[in-house]
Amino acid sequence: MDTDYLDDLPEGELRPLSKQLLADLKEARERLKQSPDTSSRPPSSREPWQSNQSSAEPSEEAPATDDLSALDSSESSSDDLPSQDSATPPAATGDSGKPKKAGRQVGSPGYSRNLTLPVTRTIEHRPDCCAACRQSFADNTDYRPWNARFELELEIGNAESPKLQIEHSRHDYFSATCPCGHQTRAEPGRGADEDGWSVALSEWHLCGPRLVSFLVYLSLSLRASRSRIQAYLRDWLGIYLSTSTINQCIHEAGRAVAPVVDEQLIAELKAAGLLHIDETPWKEAGQLFWLWVFVSAQTVIYQVGKRHRLVVNQLLGEAFCGLLMTDG
Repeated sequence: MDTDYLDDLPEGELRPLSKQLLADLKEARERLKQSPDTSSRPPSSREPWQSNQSSAEPSEEAPATDDLSALDSSESSSDDLPSQDSATPPAATGDSGKPKKAGRQVGSPGYSRNLTLPVTRTIEHRPDCCAACRQSFADNTDYRPWNARFELELEIGNAESPKLQIEHSRHDYFSATCPCGHQTRAEPGRGADEDGWSVALSEWHLCGPRLVSFLVYLSLSLRASRSRIQAYLRDWLGIYLSTSTINQCIHEAGRAVAPVVDEQLIAELKAAGLLHIDETPWKEAGQLFWLWVFVSAQTVIYQVGKRHRLVVNQLLGEAFCGLLMTDG
């Protein structure tokens, strides 16, 4: 179809053709406006650089109203309105009339983890000396329990009986009162807070070090998702861990090995004769970052950051004496 074709058409055929072209134009514009927030398209079809904010958020220019009589009867009929007999309940609202936030409400009863595994051993932690005067406690000191925690640890068999099993330990913490009057408590160890880390290194944790290492292996070496790791632990080891607990364990392990990355692995990359570098889009918490990979013959380091040469300079320094290859 071109201008010559339209010039040769009689006037009676131009009008239906114009209506058809108008309908096609409207349909094309609607398709351009479609997104995972406004259509049935999956979220994976969204481009990496597009914002992840939902367009379904309420607009400030359109105030909400609960008065159904304000609705235009020409645009919505009574059949479209939810009835009181409908199986879908209306959205819960608070005392102020505003919708409640998702999740547990303030003041509602909480639920803790149900203890189903038998305790295989009990470990007692007692303070050695007074925290105030540093005087050692005598053998006949009256220790009193004040707290306890449970820990799941992965036990690996020997060459004669190679097997994986979970050991469920109970750690009891005791307190003692010094003759000076100060009460000292044995507490789980905790690492100092560091800038840039939202997770803490603490012994007050459900998973032991060997189990955490196993979770990291399943996630990074075997590329298993959090839900698949959860299913594996439930089906083969008989324990249940939430996906948030698994995710926290992996992040804490990342902080624990950060000194190894900063000191040993980066030094190996700088000394490599041939180094490969590449980057790919990486979304984290709804924001667009870039996942960098630095690969030598024996070392691999991943770095999440902006698509800027500063990422390379911060990792390798201002000069690199070997061969640097990227994109072939």
